[in-house]
Amino acid sequence: MGQSKNHGKRGLIMPDVIVFGYGLIGKYVSLHLAKRGINVTVIDQEKKHSDHQNITFVQTNAYDYVTNIVENDFVVNLLPGQFGHEIRKELISRKITLVDVAFSHELPHSLDGYAKEVGSSVIWDVGIAPGLSNMLVADAIQELGHLDSVNIMVGGNPLEPDDNWSYMAPFSPVDVIEEYTRPARILQNGNIIMVPALSEKIEIQHDELGILDGWITDGLRSLVENIACRDMKEYTLRWPGHIDKWLRCKDDFDLGELLDEWKFDPMVKEFTWLRVEASGNDSTIVWDVFDKGADDGSSMSRTTGLVTAATLVYLIEIDEQMEPGVFAPEQTSPRLRKFVQEYLSQHGVEISRQNLTISE
Repeated sequence: MGQSKNHGKRGLIMPDVIVFGYGLIGKYVSLHLAKRGINVTVIDQEKKHSDHQNITFVQTNAYDYVTNIVENDFVVNLLPGQFGHEIRKELISRKITLVDVAFSHELPHSLDGYAKEVGSSVIWDVGIAPGLSNMLVADAIQELGHLDSVNIMVGGNPLEPDDNWSYMAPFSPVDVIEEYTRPARILQNGNIIMVPALSEKIEIQHDELGILDGWITDGLRSLVENIACRDMKEYTLRWPGHIDKWLRCKDDFDLGELLDEWKFDPMVKEFTWLRVEASGNDSTIVWDVFDKGADDGSSMSRTTGLVTAATLVYLIEIDEQMEPGVFAPEQTSPRLRKFVQEYLSQHGVEISRQNLTISE
């Protein structure tokens, strides 16, 4: 992959970006970067099309393209869960900068030694949650100095509930089913423990939406190992009744029918809401990230894709030199984390923060 003739803020030649996967998020990231003047090569096994002059498509199997990647390329892994995991080591072998959004049960940090050996730099789980949520938790411990508890609540849903599932899957529906069934890792009294998915329910009030249900899921990932905290949990937010319906039919459902009923409809208005509550040293910080979509995409494509794109823009245009290795979002620099938050705000995603003092 040759280098483009575009130039960054420092006048340096900006490398092309190779995007593996052109689903909802891949399309958003590719077009967003192209509009900034970055040349994007999209790798997808299905025939795709874009009118933007800075996007080039290569219709091929992802594995077959890996040998075309050259040293120091910027690569985005947006392949569905297991596929993204299986190709990860091959991508790292090319001595690249990899921004990895492929969500799989297997965590990429096991490849840290290999990435250092070959000279690749990897930031993984670069979405909204995990991703931005991890960055906010890192900010919290940096500011508070000590964390007693962290609660992360996140969900993307139709703006209005319906009389069926009240849900559309912005990602692979199969990955959503895995989220509903995979045991969740949490921190309890400072220890990592496993609990069944959806085994705990909370209710949370949003000023505009009303009451949503939060169900415990396995979204903490690297946070349970990298952040010192007594208690930490993540909850997936859904309209009341959605998870109850899933629990009634989870042992006897038709996958084809479910995939059809959960199919994402771009004509249906929807929202994404992330709340991070972090407490320590008698203080609590609460972040709310909220989006209802815009002309450039749905709320989930924007909130996830903008975190991915902002990370790439920072690495390319601000020109931070990353050390080789595999890094979770909470292990990135404070400067990058600040840039990502400001970037989302500049593109219309609402980010608010409250500082609360716990009364004696």
